[in-house]
Amino acid sequence: MLSGVLHDPHTGKVLPHVHRRAPLGAAWRGGAYDWTPQRRLEYANDLDVLLAVGTRTNCDKGSKTAATWRPPRRAYGCECARRYTGIKDEYGLSVTAPEKLVLQDLLATCPQ
Repeated sequence: MLSGVLHDPHTGKVLPHVHRRAPLGAAWRGGAYDWTPQRRLEYANDLDVLLAVGTRTNCDKGSKTAATWRPPRRAYGCECARRYTGIKDEYGLSVTAPEKLVLQDLLATCPQ
């Protein structure tokens, strides 16, 4: 277990943090079920995938996808969508039609 202080981009808060493990639920549903154990381990430890956020925000998000969860801090929506789509692309994970619509809305908020 690791601990420290984090700057939660979803809420903008500075919080004490204890890291336990990364959930893979959304990735599993997007195609990780077909990965080798090594590929799953790489994903679970990828620093681009891992994002330290507050416990409450992390629990609220759980393994929800972009279709059913957005960061509470609206100003982070663009960056969140960029990270999400980049990870989906890098790992070849599927994007559902509802996810795509939400991601398009969030990406439309990005500065030009």
